[in-house]
Amino acid sequence: MFPRYFRGIAAFGILAALAMMVITGLQVFSGMASAADLIRPIIGVVALGWMFTQSTKA
Repeated sequence: MFPRYFRGIAAFGILAALAMMVITGLQVFSGMASAADLIRPIIGVVALGWMFTQSTKA
């Protein structure tokens, strides 16, 4: 579905979203943020992960 070169972009996005999820998780744990703030990074990881798996076109 997506061109193969998109795999690198998606992998970088997944790593960035995971880092954001860890940082936000620490903020939620310490009480500085609400648990609802974790929704956006989780959606980012899922969406970019799906795009990564669909990057099979030559």
